[in-house]
Amino acid sequence: MITVFFDGACEFWQGKRNPGGIATYGWLIQKDSQVIARGYGEVGRGSDISNNVAEYEALIKSLEAVRDLGLNGNELTILGDSQLIVNQVNGHWAITKDHLYQLKNRVSKLLDSLNSQKTISWIPRKQNQDADDLSKMAYQEAKRRDGQPWDKRFRVATSQPE
Repeated sequence: MITVFFDGACEFWQGKRNPGGIATYGWLIQKDSQVIARGYGEVGRGSDISNNVAEYEALIKSLEAVRDLGLNGNELTILGDSQLIVNQVNGHWAITKDHLYQLKNRVSKLLDSLNSQKTISWIPRKQNQDADDLSKMAYQEAKRRDGQPWDKRFRVATSQPE
């Protein structure tokens, strides 16, 4: 079984936090409870940036990694601590902002492209600490950069053959 954890944040930049700060994200992928990949990055910064944009981007980047790692066909559990994102992706809550609707459509296309049984669920922030830590690491790095979006991915060495 493949489990994906994702998280996004919008932190302080030029006197603003959310919206308008630096949006960063983090994600990790586990296979049978062992981390096999993780990533983090910056979405952007400025007035059109929010924590919701960061959360969607975290989900998108994690699903792209699932696809790129060839994990199709596995049962896929996706977990995040944003009730808004989880409920919008599951179709329980309406999307009233066009830019979030576009991001949700990107998520839907990625989910449709994965040949897996998929569930996306909300978890408390405490259970999403590793993804949260990666989004905070991204924020620390983003403060030292020029504001252009960036993305880092790492495949984690496993002790078990794949």
